[in-house]
Amino acid sequence: MLKKEKLSYKEILDELNLTEDTLSSLERVMEGKNSSDSENYRNHTNYSNNNEEVAPLEITQKLRESGLNSFEINFLASFSEKLKGILDDVGGINNLVKISPAYKVKQALNVAREELHYLKSHIQKLEKTQEDASKLKNKIFQLQSELGTKNQVINNQEQVIDNKNQIIENQNKQLDDALTLNDQLGEQLNSYKRNKTVVPDYYPGRGKERYYSANERDFELFETRKKNQELLEELQRSEKEFVELKEELEITKGKTTKVVQDVEREYKDKITNLREQIDSAVNKKQKEWDQYYARLCEQHKVELLTLQKRHDEHIVNLKQNIEQREKEFYGSNPVLELFSKVGRKIK
Repeated sequence: MLKKEKLSYKEILDELNLTEDTLSSLERVMEGKNSSDSENYRNHTNYSNNNEEVAPLEITQKLRESGLNSFEINFLASFSEKLKGILDDVGGINNLVKISPAYKVKQALNVAREELHYLKSHIQKLEKTQEDASKLKNKIFQLQSELGTKNQVINNQEQVIDNKNQIIENQNKQLDDALTLNDQLGEQLNSYKRNKTVVPDYYPGRGKERYYSANERDFELFETRKKNQELLEELQRSEKEFVELKEELEITKGKTTKVVQDVEREYKDKITNLREQIDSAVNKKQKEWDQYYARLCEQHKVELLTLQKRHDEHIVNLKQNIEQREKEFYGSNPVLELFSKVGRKIK
């Protein structure tokens, strides 16, 4: 201790790695002459044009100009080296990233993206169901068109049957007229036969003509009755076909109506179920998001308070450490303690 107190001025400067010019420049800096002293400092310390050598010197000079002493500058340099070592640790950076709010928000966005894909798949199913319903509607329209065509055919057949009925009625009327005329001729023939028992072939008279005429009318009447019977049978067949076709049409209408109702009911049920599923999924995810954001905000608040507390404690410990190092350093170097006191007074 006594040996250190007997050090000369030059030995102190050598121990501090300072020159007289540098010390003078620093004193002028402390007095407020920053620009000229900075230039003198560069001239007296053999300022180099190499950026790698100039940068540390400039940083040191700026720190000295800001009022820091050598111990504080050295302490900051050692602290920056430790901080650089910490930042070089990739695992540590990853751990810091994982606990950061931005990382958690990114993870939440990934979950939201997956939920969006899930909802899109449900919407695609809904669109596919809607497309199937459209195809079924097209089939229904096609069946309705076929039913309309069959109705038109039935109406045409009804018109044909009505026309045939009209023809048969006219023929029945003609047949009744022919029967009436035949009865009249038969009465005339019978009255003639009562008067003339034999009609010779060579006898030219009206009785022979009437006889032949009656036979001819009997044959025509037989042919007319035969034709009328055929028309009646054809009419019965047409009526039977009409009834069968009408029954088939009613059955087809019933089936078509049932198919339409089933399709509409199934389509509505599917749409309702899908909408309920989508609404339920959206409401569920909305609640989960609300709970997650509330929990995340609370967690971030606690983490920020913890980090702030640690930061304050670290600053207090750092200040205490600096003060302790200053006391130890200045206690072992009275001259530096004197310089420090002079600097504080000048400030």
